[in-house]
Amino acid sequence: MNSPLRFERYFYSRIVCIANPEFDPNAEERSSIVQISNETRIMRHAENERRWQVILDLKTPPAEENVGPYQLDIQVVGFFEVPPDSTQDPEKLVGITGSSMLHSAVRELVLGLSSRGPWPAVFLPAISYQSQPDEVSPKTS
Repeated sequence: MNSPLRFERYFYSRIVCIANPEFDPNAEERSSIVQISNETRIMRHAENERRWQVILDLKTPPAEENVGPYQLDIQVVGFFEVPPDSTQDPEKLVGITGSSMLHSAVRELVLGLSSRGPWPAVFLPAISYQSQPDEVSPKTS
């Protein structure tokens, strides 16, 4: 079944991937799971209620707290359109499906970047976007 959301395009407005020089892949206490936080903002277009923008920020803890192989700080911006015949709540549809699509794009980016670094490649953990986004507001431009 196809998604009831049209994915128009996306771009990265910030990409930071820094190898942690203190990371020890052989240490027993090291975590095999990358700790990551996310923030999602959704904005509806001011003139077209079917068009939406999602901004997704994904970050690892600050360098002084980071025990993982890489410090990450990535922001991706995506543009979506809800079809006119959709019966789903557009805010919820964009918040869940749009954010999940962008997360998948970031996941692939991080896998590619980290596979070229000094430590093993990182595959980001799955994140549920079932809850509402942090902020929903009209798009200003």
